[in-house]
Amino acid sequence: MDNKPYHVNKGLILLADNHFELVNPICPICGSYCVIRQEFQERNPILGEFGSCEIYMRRYLCKKCHRKFVTQLNLVV
Repeated sequence: MDNKPYHVNKGLILLADNHFELVNPICPICGSYCVIRQEFQERNPILGEFGSCEIYMRRYLCKKCHRKFVTQLNLVV
């Protein structure tokens, strides 16, 4: 895969090397659109007969409520 972003679904982008982030991140706690993109968090989901797969989910910080949240894994698998 090249380094161009790929839209996995309506709200999710696949970047290079199994890195995922939201198209328009919204804070799940307060509903604010004012968020700061932060680092990636490694996840190792087990995908049935394929075994575990290393993926990276973007973390965000909400400017309004100051809480952190991560891209949901259920959007990927």
